[in-house]
Order: sequence, then structure tokens, then C-alpha cells
Amino acid sequence: MLLYVVEAVVPILAIQLVWAGRLALRKEKERHKRIAAIHASSMWASYLLVWGLIMLGQTMKGNAARWIVETHLVIIYIIPALLVFMMATGLKGIRKPHMALAALYVVLWSAALVTGAMIFLSHRGFI
Repeated sequence: MLLYVVEAVVPILAIQLVWAGRLALRKEKERHKRIAAIHASSMWASYLLVWGLIMLGQTMKGNAARWIVETHLVIIYIIPALLVFMMATGLKGIRKPHMALAALYVVLWSAALVTGAMIFLSHRGFI
């Protein structure tokens, strides 16, 4: 159950992600950097907390299909590495790879959001 408490930060992460993306589209580079850095820090804190809880034996119990849980775990372990590469290209000003990584990041982040919601809803008995 502690994992669900940590995952409660997801709406805040979603707002940060949308905000950073919006600033990037509006070409507000400095503000985008600040919000993206806050999002990255928040993501890493969330990731480390989840990883730590899993290492301590916490599990995602419930009725969720095993493939959903495994897919979710694979995605959430890929996201931090992708975030590092995205930050490196962004801070170096390598725009095309940064935008490609950002698009992939949004897709994977959205997939993690959907699979996480499916796990939570199945745990609560809604699906």
C-alpha cells in the first residue's frame, strides 16, 4: 500500500510535464529549463522511493493482470534513464535529439500513467 502513497504524486508530475512542454512549444527556453529541472528532480525522487520500497519487499498487490504490472515496472525503470539522456541533449542544446527523446518520454510516461491507473483500479475492484 505504501507504493500507492508514493504514486499519489503522479498528478503533480503530470502538471509539471504539461507545463514544461507548453513552455517548450512557446519557445520560453529559460522557464522551460526551470520547470523541466523541477520535473526531473520530482521524477527521480519518486523513482528512488518506489525502487526503495520494492527493495524493502513492498509489492503491487491486487487483481491486476501480471502483464500489466510487468509492463508498468519495465516502463518506470526505463523512464529515468531516458530522462538523463533527454536532459543531457537539452542542456547541450542538441535540439533534434532532445525533441525526439521528449516525444518518446511523453509516450512512455503516458503508458506508465495508464498502466498505473489500471493497477490501482484493479486493486480497488473497479476493473
